[in-house]
Amino acid sequence: MKKTILQIAKYYYPVEGGIETVTKYMGEGLANFENVVVCFSKDGSTHIDTVNGVKVYRIASSMNIASQDIAFSYYHHLKRIIKEVQPDMILLHCPNPFLYPITAKLTPKNVKLVLLWHSDILGKGILYKLVKQFEKLILKKADLILATSPNYIHPSSPIYDYRNKIKVVPNGIIKDDFIWNPGDEMTVEEMRRK
Repeated sequence: MKKTILQIAKYYYPVEGGIETVTKYMGEGLANFENVVVCFSKDGSTHIDTVNGVKVYRIASSMNIASQDIAFSYYHHLKRIIKEVQPDMILLHCPNPFLYPITAKLTPKNVKLVLLWHSDILGKGILYKLVKQFEKLILKKADLILATSPNYIHPSSPIYDYRNKIKVVPNGIIKDDFIWNPGDEMTVEEMRRK
């Protein structure tokens, strides 16, 4: 029986973005595991779908503050999903500060908590002061922190104090996404002209 990885991300494919792409690549690329994703919904509804074999729970947000979705029902949804899926590992894509206290509280003791550290929170103003305590909470609780670059293991980064549980893992790709398809050369040439 395959072990299950539950990824918690901001969004998932077909939403495009850096973290979304890494989440997709991990979900589709880690074929030796059962892969499940929990993310926010872009269409305003809470629903479940399957994308290329990956089960995706999409939770409707209640509001958005400083590019961070917030869903008042997220805690109850994630609690139910963890009970249903019974993951062996929860992988939280960071930064995602709204989910730090929720994930820290709901991760069962027998489940490994891994943080994939894509970047520090930028523009650390007054809002960062509000989430800093939750960031420390999730960093302390994590079993492993995967930094996408060695540059994040720097005294100015919040993960620096936890460097004893950090491994650097550069982002990967799925090679098939980079195979030339008929018409791609014309598209590339058109982009170059523009």
